[in-house]
Order: sequence, then C-alpha cells, then structure tokens
Amino acid sequence: HEALRATVSKEALFLDLETTGLDHGAGTQIFLAGLAWRDGDTIHLRQILIREPSEEPALLHVLMSTVAGRLPLVTFNGASFDLTLLKSRCSFHRRHLGSVVDLKERPHLDLLHLCRSLFRGGLPNTRLSTLERERLGFHREDDVPVHLVPERWYDFVNTGEPAAIQGVLDHNVHDVLSMITLTALLGQEVRRCRLGDGDPRFAVNLGRLLLRRRRSADAYGVLHRWERKRNTLAIEGQRDGLRLLAIAARREREVDVQRETLERLVEIARTDSQAMVDLAILEEHRARDLTRALAWAEAAHALEEDPETRKRLL
Repeated sequence: HEALRATVSKEALFLDLETTGLDHGAGTQIFLAGLAWRDGDTIHLRQILIREPSEEPALLHVLMSTVAGRLPLVTFNGASFDLTLLKSRCSFHRRHLGSVVDLKERPHLDLLHLCRSLFRGGLPNTRLSTLERERLGFHREDDVPVHLVPERWYDFVNTGEPAAIQGVLDHNVHDVLSMITLTALLGQEVRRCRLGDGDPRFAVNLGRLLLRRRRSADAYGVLHRWERKRNTLAIEGQRDGLRLLAIAARREREVDVQRETLERLVEIARTDSQAMVDLAILEEHRARDLTRALAWAEAAHALEEDPETRKRLL
C-alpha cells in the first residue's frame, strides 16, 4: 500500500485493450477494455465488454469519457498498439469527442518501454508474463493465450454463453493488476536507487535513462551513490556504470569526480583508450594541466592509433 500510494497518482488511469487482432487495420476491433484507478489504498477496476461488433461505438464512448477525466494513461505497449488502435477506432466511428481523441499528445506512461530500459541486461525479455514471473513473483494458471483471445470472443458472440468469454475477462484483469503492481515496484526501486540502496544493475540502467532524458543532476545522484556498490557487478557492468557516471559528472561540472571515475575505469579496463582520451580532454580543458593531458593522450595513442588520439597529441 505504501509503494502504491507513493508511486501511483490518484489521477492515473491504467488501460488494457482486448482486440480481434494484433494490427491497426480497419478490420481490428476493440471488444473489451480494462480500466483501473486508485482511490487511497483501494483499486477500482472496470471492464467494458461488448456482446456484438455493433456495440463498439458504445464501448468507445464510455472509455473515452473515462479517459478524459484522468491523467496520465498507463499502458503496456500502449504507445505502439493500444493508443494507436483506439484513436483509429474512434476515427472509424467518427467519435472524435473533442480533443481527447488526440491520445498521443496526452501524458502517457508505457511500461513496456520503461521496463526495457530499467531491466536491461537482467531479463531474457520484457514480456509481461516474464516480468510477472521474474519480478512480481506471480505465475498465471490456465491463462488464455494471446492468440486465442479473439477466438474466445467470437465464440461468445455466436453462443451468448458467458463461460466462453470468462477466461478472457480473467486475462484482462490480470494484465491490468500486473501493470499496477509493476508500476509500484518500479517506483519503489527508483526510490531505493536514489538513496543508494537499490539493485546495482537497476541503478546503472536508471542512470542511463535519466541521462537520455537530460536529467543529468538526477543521474549523477543515482550513479554517485551506485559507485559505492559497483563491486557487486561483473567487470562489464562496472565499466558501463563508470562511463555513465563520468558523463553525468562532466555535465554537472564535477571535475574531481569525473577524473576519479575515469581513472577507476582505466584501472579495471586498461585497454579503454576512450577513457584515456576523456582524461586528456579533462586535463587540457578543465584542469589546464597540459603535462597530464599529454601523458594520457600518449597512453591512448599507444593503445589505438586513430584520428582522435592523434588529434589530442597535436
């Protein structure tokens, strides 16, 4: 509950769609929408199911009316699929509902892309089922495979039997609840990394993500704390983190930390000519120590004769 309150905004809306296909063509319909939001420690979950294709406009109306009042949207692969299809179906049925149809312009958290960044190198893949098993400690039993979901809905349409669609409803509920739990887990781990107590591999990935988003001060804080625990990683992981810390220190004008980080990088990777070039640049332009700059440039050139190392010597 604490992780949920601290991470998941009360205005956030979790969204997962079940459809008749996996493309964005005109023949792909939305037949089930799973929605969830937080109210204190309580999660409210709503499912909108249509009984036949002609009811899709009604689903879209209820869904878009709910979306209009909550930000941000949270999905799993929504940027590539759910939101694109939702916008397409609204346009197909001419249900524009003002500006809310322009979903791609609204605040949106796509957990798939976030997990690809933050769990990089630690998981075989970032499918939701893998994340459930490896990070959430959850394994679904008798879950409907994704490729059978459309078939189950067509059975429901043809027979009218609730049992035909029950497995799909359960599948959709699990998708939504896993997204909520995953969001809370990510938020909890980010907070731990900011305090220096997080998983070292996760901290390196978080630092990389923050740098990519031009949040160098936050990246510097995470990576500077990570450096105390870097020995728990394999050499390649240490090199990766040290390179990122050196970049963050440079952007934050922490010259001494940048120098120390690059020197540690050279210690554990004695053939890292790029770290030596970076040291030469630092000594020449930041510290104004041409003797040390020349020494590092010569060391880099001895390892790898290329235009960059020659430029530093000249």
